[in-house]
Amino acid sequence: MPDNKTAHTPGPWTNQNGNISGQWETGKKVGIALVGITHFCGEEYGGPRDRRMAAEDKANARLIAAAPDLLRVLKHGVDSLDFGGKPTTALGHAIREWQAQARAAIAAAEGKE
Repeated sequence: MPDNKTAHTPGPWTNQNGNISGQWETGKKVGIALVGITHFCGEEYGGPRDRRMAAEDKANARLIAAAPDLLRVLKHGVDSLDFGGKPTTALGHAIREWQAQARAAIAAAEGKE
């Protein structure tokens, strides 16, 4: 099972209009990030470009809020599929390749690259 010690604020994180927050062990809510809703001045303000950027900001906020859960599940998947030994089938080789990519992504997320 994955190690529960993390350098980041533990999840779950929530997203409310781009304000990403989590909770400390004490249960106190703590702000994690603020994904600003982009606005442009001039003719484009409120137009298609402005709405597209706001939708992108909201999508970024959802992804950021899901990050602790994604990391936890990825770590669990790598551990669960670690069968040891040398792979002897195409599936075994594919799993090993996926594990290598997953471990690199985990290292990047944890600042260990």
